[in-house]
Formats: sequence, C-alpha cells, structure tokens
Amino acid sequence: MKDSSDRSKTAARDHRGKFVRANQAIDQDELFGKQKNTSEELGDPSQIIKLVAKGVVEVMAGMRDVNQLGQWLSDDVYLKLRDRATQAKVARAARAEPANLPHFEITQMRKQSPADGVFEAVVLLQGPTRLRAVTLRLEGYNQRWRTTSLAVL
Repeated sequence: MKDSSDRSKTAARDHRGKFVRANQAIDQDELFGKQKNTSEELGDPSQIIKLVAKGVVEVMAGMRDVNQLGQWLSDDVYLKLRDRATQAKVARAARAEPANLPHFEITQMRKQSPADGVFEAVVLLQGPTRLRAVTLRLEGYNQRWRTTSLAVL
C-alpha cells in the first residue's frame, strides 16, 4: 500500500480543489496546436510578402525549390505549391524546355489588415513579357507569419 507522500507525487488539485491524476489526458491543441500571435508581436510582414511573392514565381519557373519557402507557408499552401511546381516541371520536360530564371521586379505592393494577426496583400511583378499578380494572406501563428492562401494570376 502507498503512503500519502507517494500520492502527492501523482496527484494535483483542479480549479475546484478536487484531486486529479497527474497523468490525466490534456487538451493537446492547447499546448501543441496553432498558437495565434498579434500583429504587434510579429511586426511588419512587408519583407516576407515580397520574398514569398518573388519566391513563388521562381518555384513555378523551376529555379527555386519549394522547401526554401517552407517556413513561410502553411502546410496546405506548401503542398499545393509543390504539386503546381511538379506539374510545371513535367510540362517543361514534355516540351524539352529548360527551366529559366525569371527576371521579375516588384512594381507595386498593397497590403491591409482585416483583423489583428492577419494581413492580405497583392504584389505586382513585372517580367520581360508580362505582368504577374500574386495575392496572399498571411496569418500570425507559432511566432511567425505564415502564408495561408496564395494565388498567382
């Protein structure tokens, strides 16, 4: 039989003062899920917006690996961009066309914050033959800005 000192090591009191087991299941999302951040905590995302916009065009052109943008992309955006880059690579191979470095310059960027910890932006990139628009939504969670929605027009 355990004495009372052994019980104190495995038991704790809840908010009502009742004893609960120390190994009782906890809500994992509270500790390991998305932890939202405020805009003030993360700062101005302008540089990240520009980097992601140019990086996405370079990924689709085959000149950058999608892993290089991974830290700024949510999981679903990363997977969609990876699939799109693979499709573009297969299409280039079918045409026997090499990957080429796109020379795009940012001509304009607009951003707005519809809510705290969220930014939506449009970046216009001028290339040698056409203008591209990249729209994205950044949300602050887990101590960094993450792109949660992305479209290239």
